Amino acid sequence: MIVSENIESIGIIGGGISGLQIGRLLKDAGKCVTIYEQNADIGGVWRSGYEDYGIQIGRNMYCFCDKKLMHIDIEAFCKGNDIQKYIHLFVDVNEMWNIIQCKKKV
Repeated sequence: MIVSENIESIGIIGGGISGLQIGRLLKDAGKCVTIYEQNADIGGVWRSGYEDYGIQIGRNMYCFCDKKLMHIDIEAFCKGNDIQKYIHLFVDVNEMWNIIQCKKKV
């Protein structure tokens, strides 16, 4: 990933899968990153959903590119609450809570 060295701080709108993934990559590149999430918790569409919602593809195709999390023990076609736990684990493992601001509408 190419990140301009002139940019000192970066704001990311949304604490869903995409926002968290790019946030981690930019953080690892040494950038000052803040992720703004309008809801009380991260997770995007996985934060809440209808009864028994889940993924329609195998979990091996729906994952962060972070190899540290591939060991997580969930079903192949897991439910939304398992994905939400996976998202929280991703943030925990990558020590990202300090760059996330929930209940922030921008």
